[in-house]
Amino acid sequence: MYKSNNLWCFNPDENIPDDFFIQVNNIVNNQQQNQLKDIKYLALLLWKRNIRTKQDLEHFFNPQYIHDNNSIFAQEIDVAVARLIKGSEKQEKIIIWGDYSCDSIITTTILFTGLKNIFRAEDNQLSYYFSPRNYPKFGLNSSEIKNLADKGYKLIICAGMGSNNYQEINYANSLGLDIIIVDNTFLSVDKPPVCAWLNPHLLPKHHPDYSLYGGAFCVAAPSVIAFFLIKKLFSRLSENINLNNLLLLIALDLLQGKYDLLGNNRYLLLKGINLLKKEHNFGTQLLIEVCKRNGYHPLNTYQGISEKFNTLIGMYSNPENIINIITNEDKNKNSAYINKIEKAYFSYQDLNYTYLQYIHKQVNLLDLSNHKYLIFKGNKWNVNIINLVAKNIYNLYKLPVIILSNYDQDNIFYGFIYGFFSEYWEQVFSQKDWIIDYKLSSDGFSFFILEENITILTELISQKINNDIYYNSQTINIDLVLTIFDLNNILFQQIGIIEPYSINNPPVNIMLKNCNVNKLFEKKYDKFKGKSQNYTRDLTLEFWIEDDSCDIPFKAIWWGAKKDNLEKDKTYDIIGTIEYQYHFKSTEKIYYLRVIDLKPSNSSNRFYVKNNYISILDYRRAKKTDELANINGKIIDKCPLKWSEINRSYQDAIAEDAATSNAQSTASPKPYKSSLILAYNHPSEKELEELWHQFLTIIKLSLQGKKSVNKESLLETLCISDLSLNKICHILPLIGVSFRIQPEEIIFSKIRETFLPENYLEAKQNFQDIISQEYLQKEYFYKVKVEKIKEYLDFQKHI
Repeated sequence: MYKSNNLWCFNPDENIPDDFFIQVNNIVNNQQQNQLKDIKYLALLLWKRNIRTKQDLEHFFNPQYIHDNNSIFAQEIDVAVARLIKGSEKQEKIIIWGDYSCDSIITTTILFTGLKNIFRAEDNQLSYYFSPRNYPKFGLNSSEIKNLADKGYKLIICAGMGSNNYQEINYANSLGLDIIIVDNTFLSVDKPPVCAWLNPHLLPKHHPDYSLYGGAFCVAAPSVIAFFLIKKLFSRLSENINLNNLLLLIALDLLQGKYDLLGNNRYLLLKGINLLKKEHNFGTQLLIEVCKRNGYHPLNTYQGISEKFNTLIGMYSNPENIINIITNEDKNKNSAYINKIEKAYFSYQDLNYTYLQYIHKQVNLLDLSNHKYLIFKGNKWNVNIINLVAKNIYNLYKLPVIILSNYDQDNIFYGFIYGFFSEYWEQVFSQKDWIIDYKLSSDGFSFFILEENITILTELISQKINNDIYYNSQTINIDLVLTIFDLNNILFQQIGIIEPYSINNPPVNIMLKNCNVNKLFEKKYDKFKGKSQNYTRDLTLEFWIEDDSCDIPFKAIWWGAKKDNLEKDKTYDIIGTIEYQYHFKSTEKIYYLRVIDLKPSNSSNRFYVKNNYISILDYRRAKKTDELANINGKIIDKCPLKWSEINRSYQDAIAEDAATSNAQSTASPKPYKSSLILAYNHPSEKELEELWHQFLTIIKLSLQGKKSVNKESLLETLCISDLSLNKICHILPLIGVSFRIQPEEIIFSKIRETFLPENYLEAKQNFQDIISQEYLQKEYFYKVKVEKIKEYLDFQKHI
């Protein structure tokens, strides 16, 4: 029997101004061919997604192309364009270098499709190369760079990778190879020494001006950056090239649902979707055909063309085959390519089914209420689809997932982390020599690790979670609470306008209460049989739901579930999203509820309503001003190390607000609400070597003058907490110093005159590790989004 451990969260209908409904009605009905008679649900969904002004609505429904010619990013594009023109004029050999991620393959395809108009691919003046999958390193490698130099190549264009390959970039430069990087990877250090670096993150994360740059490109996919490079190149050459095929490829990338669809991302995606809806003789249409003939919604994040493309990448080892399929313009090859797409999908399903069966058995041995993440180690699993399997597990159990599998070499494991705060783990991994290599992508974190170091990894993750640095609420947000009577074409049409979904525009979650379930049917997984066209996603439970609102039942599909997960004589509260399939060999849409979670109706459900009474104001990157003095609330002016510290300040803000309310007696309500004010900064990391010597100098002067050291002053000098200072003091006996900590001062004493060199090095290393760890935790809370803080605080009130 299924038992949900998820917390359900409902944000109630707010007091939406009447003017907003009018604005939504005007802007939507000016665009729709068929006038919408009711926009109630649409307006509510937009409001809940913080689309609340006329300008917000314009940006959502009519996004415009934004390009700032004066930005650093635009200047880098100009440099790249000039280098490509030079290469064309001198007939240089150019290669596009990618890896096997979806981002990189599409970016490579866009660059190759665009550049072959001015470089001759048939003469090997333009070609592409992909890093081998069985190589335990991400990005560029020196042996292939040497090979390219020997073959006479002069320019490498990195597609969705390469930003952190400093050693390999320097090696390429020494051989006379220029490099252009098209990527959106965060940097752990400085900008790489390349000809042009086309990356919206043009400054390292610790740079004080980091947040000032990016503009419309701040969340751009590499494919979007590649598109603008090609567009600018053709403009500079006064070439009139049709870019529609490139827009179709961008749509394929952005429909994965792992990017914020803002600014230029949304602008280009909507352009691409409009083209996808029309008949085109281009490879992306083959993916749409496969979806339709098997009954799936092509633009659906879970079952649509992006998922079919990802399985194609996972199951085919030759990238040239993949690129040929998605850029095909020969109708005679359509049937063969569609067959390849379906075969790849069934091959993936076969492996996915096998892996999930193993994982289900492992999970059944666990008490999930005591687990904050899941970790599995497979024996030579297909590492090309581990990321897809991890996402499936996360969707099933709503817990962060780590999957490891031994690679071609038995002692080397490939790992994929999904559901954690990836940027934080990148910071941690970048400082650890037990990780062979790692890569942060837009949808997870990949790495290579030796088998003997896996224990270190699990201990590190457990330590971070137990130290309250990582928080996962297992919360499912509810957008609408409806009845089955409400599930009609009026609702479906309004939900359709909200699509496409993305990080900042998640699928619409609907809650149905007190539902009866009947006609349960397990749809078994079918293997590929050549011409077979009926298949499902592994195993699904299909059933019909009814409530008291009407006599007509509604179809529900629950992926990965079985009959024994439900009891027929019980009523259930169900959360799901509205999806549709195509009727076989027809364009008729069949709507159903894709079940996300459910609980017995009369159980003590962990269900809560969001309370936004205490607002959160973010002044973390602002200079201190007198403005804060005029705001009522609790100020956090020191960077926290744990979530519990933020929660304590939040409770103080609530207490202050209650005290103010009580003091006002029967007076008119106060004109403001109490706030939690984030006013802390996290200065750039100090040089650890310099900090160590500064610390030793303070101790030396204290010993010479036989004076104590002011504890507050020392904390400010090292920029650390009391706990870290206490840890540091406990390493001092290694260098012949004892200590005594008092409330306001620290007294140091010499216990011996000499110590071993290895003791000094050990003390120094321990000091630097303690400082680095605290800086990393502060970095997390300096960068964490306000939305995540709000979610955590809401969750804490109801656990």
